[in-house]
Amino acid sequence: SFPTTFGDWGGDESAIVSAENTITPKNGNSMLKFISTYDSQDPAYSSSAVWQLVDLSSYSSEIMTGNVSVNASAFFNRVSGNNLTDTRFSLALYAMEGASSVFDPTGAFNLDAFARSLISDSLVTTWEQILISDWLLPVSTDYLAIRVLANENKYNDVTVGVAEFDGHYVDSVSVTINTPSTVPEPTSMLLFGFGLLGLTIVNR
Repeated sequence: SFPTTFGDWGGDESAIVSAENTITPKNGNSMLKFISTYDSQDPAYSSSAVWQLVDLSSYSSEIMTGNVSVNASAFFNRVSGNNLTDTRFSLALYAMEGASSVFDPTGAFNLDAFARSLISDSLVTTWEQILISDWLLPVSTDYLAIRVLANENKYNDVTVGVAEFDGHYVDSVSVTINTPSTVPEPTSMLLFGFGLLGLTIVNR
């Protein structure tokens, strides 16, 4: 189910894990593992989407000027697998209006969205980055939704109760809020989420 509070991961089935499948977390001791393309939804779905909501209320007056932008980054990795091992990941930002308690990215309160994807390699020793730079927030934005996604682009396993990914992971998800009235403060960071995986927010 979708998250409805700030700072928690929610969505399709996933888990926080330590090193496994010869893959080591990029930072710290934990990483998020994509397990299935559904939670309470139709298992025929071909993507596993995991979300976190970010409170932007402290930036509301600056957002209204139309001068606040967002940078986002996430690192992805997977097992080498075989010719049926899925390879596609994505990172997306959603500008949302209204209350987080009724969050639904397909609803009317979705003001704008932007996504980038990559086709991953089979090297378990390297984490591959998706980066979104200087995405301008609509003036009515109340909060931000971050989506990390693994896609069954090679083989769609629709069997209920069976893990649909061979070993697909995301780590070091970060967001930077760029405002015209603030100066860089690299030490001013908030850590959200589970353990050391987290979502790091930097004000710049």
